[in-house]
Amino acid sequence: MGKHIEQLESWFKSRSNWLQDATRRLLEKGDLDQFDLDELYKICGIEAGINFEDDIIPEFVPMQTGSFTMDEEGSKVELRSIGNIKGINALHPNEPVLFNEGLTVIYGQNGSGKSGYTRLLKKICGAKKIGSIYPDVFSTKPDCQVCDIGYTIEDESYNVSYDISLGINDQLSSIEIYDSDCGSVYVNEENELAYEPELLRVFSRLIEISDELSEKFNFASERLVSTMPTIPQSYLETPSGKWLGTIKHDTASTITDKACHRGVAIFAKACFGHPSPSKQQKLNATTYASGGPDSSSSPRPDKGSEHRLQMT
Repeated sequence: MGKHIEQLESWFKSRSNWLQDATRRLLEKGDLDQFDLDELYKICGIEAGINFEDDIIPEFVPMQTGSFTMDEEGSKVELRSIGNIKGINALHPNEPVLFNEGLTVIYGQNGSGKSGYTRLLKKICGAKKIGSIYPDVFSTKPDCQVCDIGYTIEDESYNVSYDISLGINDQLSSIEIYDSDCGSVYVNEENELAYEPELLRVFSRLIEISDELSEKFNFASERLVSTMPTIPQSYLETPSGKWLGTIKHDTASTITDKACHRGVAIFAKACFGHPSPSKQQKLNATTYASGGPDSSSSPRPDKGSEHRLQMT
């Protein structure tokens, strides 16, 4: 491992936990899904002091030494044959087209199918301008457009039946296909040609992930209450009004819970004559408030209790 890679790993290991974990996942998986983003959101939030109540907290996994050891050279892929073609242009070969090792030259008269094979290869392997593939207009419309493809990857042979509606074959996408249609794209149209090494792609993806997490935190932040409620002027000098003015962002929840519990007890005593009223007392008070038949027997706060409640 080179000196620069060692310095890069050392730099990442000094970063925040979520960034290390995101980098580790990118190097292991190639990209992240929504599950990864949700876990990184919690790892980042915990570092910032956010309490995710009743949630499963993911475990931070640090990067390992040697994580940035990358091999830019891919596997060797070679196309070997195309045959058993159905529903693709007017191609009806009796034998598969073979691609031998080295240079293979395919020749024939106009309309013999040379361009049809090129269109098929562009559809399977991908190209700058793929185009469409139509069935033979003089034949019955086929149920599907398929062919058999033979190829090797690192000298290991494969032969698969491929439906072209599936798009580009991932294993054959490294094969470059070039024809006059592709050339016209480069010559006659505006194009941006760029190559981004794998290591730089990691940094580009980390920037995107950072933006996604930032947007998620901003959304959660907007849902939080960020301002204190306005206290009526007549209550500013009451004990509760003065206490409310002392609340800060770092006031412990135990302090607010205790104060709120005391306020509920004062309200209950004023209404029911007891700080912890029974269910029957609450029911009677509700019946009285709704004008029920038993409202005459329900307890009412006296004037003194109402005054004490207001001043609290």
